[in-house]
Amino acid sequence: MPVQKNIVVLDPGHGGYDPGAIGLNGTNESQVVLSIAKKAQLYLSSTVDVYLTRTEDKSLIRNPVADQIARAAMSNSINAACFVSIHCNSSKEKQDHGVETYYYTGSERGKLLAANINKRLSPAAGLLNRGIKEAELAVLRYAKCPSAQVEVAFITNPQEEALLKTDDFQDRAACAIASGIASFIGANLQRLPDFDYSYQETPFIKLIRKAKFTESCEKSEPVTIEILADILDKLGIL
Repeated sequence: MPVQKNIVVLDPGHGGYDPGAIGLNGTNESQVVLSIAKKAQLYLSSTVDVYLTRTEDKSLIRNPVADQIARAAMSNSINAACFVSIHCNSSKEKQDHGVETYYYTGSERGKLLAANINKRLSPAAGLLNRGIKEAELAVLRYAKCPSAQVEVAFITNPQEEALLKTDDFQDRAACAIASGIASFIGANLQRLPDFDYSYQETPFIKLIRKAKFTESCEKSEPVTIEILADILDKLGIL
């Protein structure tokens, strides 16, 4: 059976016994991404047939590997044009922030799908673009069609966790994901909002990123000569 150009599968990650990452204020990844996926479905539904791997806060199968296979299998069974898994990022470092998108290692079509979504998500969400990356993620490996995994924001970052809980931010993320998918499959969506917001890194955040700090630090934290030397060394100045 040939690929169906206007069939898309959206996969809200985790669910049920597996809440995914949990924010410092108790926000569950599984609930946030389900809401975003449903909003993206609405944006796409004007011209695209959209299927969700789950419509409730529950997993497909109570086994991590089998659950991943079942999600991808849905797109395989209907010969979908693409498969997009939606997640929130997490990190041990609460200052880590921004959006990033993954594609399966070596998949050029997956890379193109990820790029189409990524370049729209960052400005729509108003967050740092951490780029597109390749990885051997199980849910992408089992999908036969071009696939991508979207990490909308860091739920472990208090500021981004607060954003993830708002209807406005979820709507922006959903619109960007839908628009990126539509561009990839060549569909024209109707009534898309024109989000024109750009992220501007503060000097403090830029220093954190460029110096590749692995420990949490605050703006008011004093800087000793030893710390300054370490910063300059990491920046390649020494």
